[in-house]
Amino acid sequence: VSQSRYNLKWEKQSDNLSRKKEHGTEDVGYKNSRARIDKDTLNNIRSLLAEGLGPTEIGKRLNLPRLFITKIKCGYRYKGQ
Repeated sequence: VSQSRYNLKWEKQSDNLSRKKEHGTEDVGYKNSRARIDKDTLNNIRSLLAEGLGPTEIGKRLNLPRLFITKIKCGYRYKGQ
């Protein structure tokens, strides 16, 4: 049986994580299975921030914690997404 028929590869964890990043299958941001928000909500938050609304007001509108919105605004969460 040929090795190429299987979708498994023995490699170091660091190599696997690098490969996930290359292929776009990394489990980060809104792609994370435990993410609070999806891509549309993230775009909505960013557009509301650009309009000048504060994290408190956005949090009330979207039923999300103010600190969560602040972390998106400062780039601590969902950076580069």
